[in-house]
Amino acid sequence: MSPLRLGRERPGPEGGGAGRAIKAGLIPGANPRFAPMASMVADFPLTGLGAARASTIPLEGRLEGTSVPEILCALSREAFTGALMLERRGLRKVLYLREGRVVFAASSDPEDRLGTFLLRRGEVRLAPLLEASGQVARGRRLGQILVDSGVMDPGAVVRAVLDQVREVALSVFAFREGGYKL
Repeated sequence: MSPLRLGRERPGPEGGGAGRAIKAGLIPGANPRFAPMASMVADFPLTGLGAARASTIPLEGRLEGTSVPEILCALSREAFTGALMLERRGLRKVLYLREGRVVFAASSDPEDRLGTFLLRRGEVRLAPLLEASGQVARGRRLGQILVDSGVMDPGAVVRAVLDQVREVALSVFAFREGGYKL
C-alpha cells in the first residue's frame, strides 16, 4: 500500500486537532486568512507509534541527506498518525497522516490555494472567483460559496479539493533541502 494514497477521511478526531482547524476554515485555499500551520501541527494528535518512533524517525531534522519519500515510507511502515510539517525557502507544507496514509495536506504557498488551483485548471473564470473570494469569511469556505452561487456543482468542488490535496502532497517530493518536523 502506497503512503501517498489519499484517504477519504478528515484528519483529527471529531471536534479536535487538525479536524477542528479544517472545520474552522484555517486550511489554506479554504480561507486565505488561515492561522499559522504550526498551531495546527501542535494540536494534531499523535498515536500509534509508541517507543518505535523515537528509535527510527527523528522528531525533526533536515532533508539534506534523506528524502521525503524515505520519511513517508518510514511513517507508513509505523502506521504513523499525525502531521509531517516540511519547510523550504519560507514555504511550509503539512501532510496529515492517519495510520501511515496521507489524508490531507495544507500549504502556505499562495499557488496552492483552492482558488488559484481552480483558475489554473480552468474550472472557474476570474470574475466569479474574485466575487466568491470576497465573500470568504470565518466558517464559510470558498468551495461552498462557489456551489451556493451556482458557479460549480458540489461534486466538482469535492473532486477539485481531492486533486488539490494530491497536488500539494506530491509537491513535497521536490523538496531536497529544508527541514521537517513531526
